[in-house]
Amino acid sequence: MGINDWFIEEMLTTPEVGEEHDALREPALCIPDRWPRPVRNGQYEWAPAIGASYSTPERAVTISPIARYVMSYHASETGASEVQTLDLFPTVTLGFNGGWSVSFYSENPIVCNSINHSWRAAWR
Repeated sequence: MGINDWFIEEMLTTPEVGEEHDALREPALCIPDRWPRPVRNGQYEWAPAIGASYSTPERAVTISPIARYVMSYHASETGASEVQTLDLFPTVTLGFNGGWSVSFYSENPIVCNSINHSWRAAWR
């Protein structure tokens, strides 16, 4: 039994670009463990990302789209599948009284697979 793949992600925010605008950068790295499972691809992956954030405090709405390009390298097992995807997160967050909020598309990207040129919604 393994510890599962490690996904290391850091989000870096720039100082405010405008009154209600921020820019985001994100390096991410996925390190596979050595135990085979049917859902993993057996590759190391890195995923640079860029995004922006726009908020309207008077309406408690934040729009923060992020684009992440995931690329595989150095197969960790024989027959590993190559990964090249563009993951789009068109995130919209609505705020409510009492500090509650609901966020759409913050975890489930719209994915463009660069290898087979297909689009899909990724529901994890």
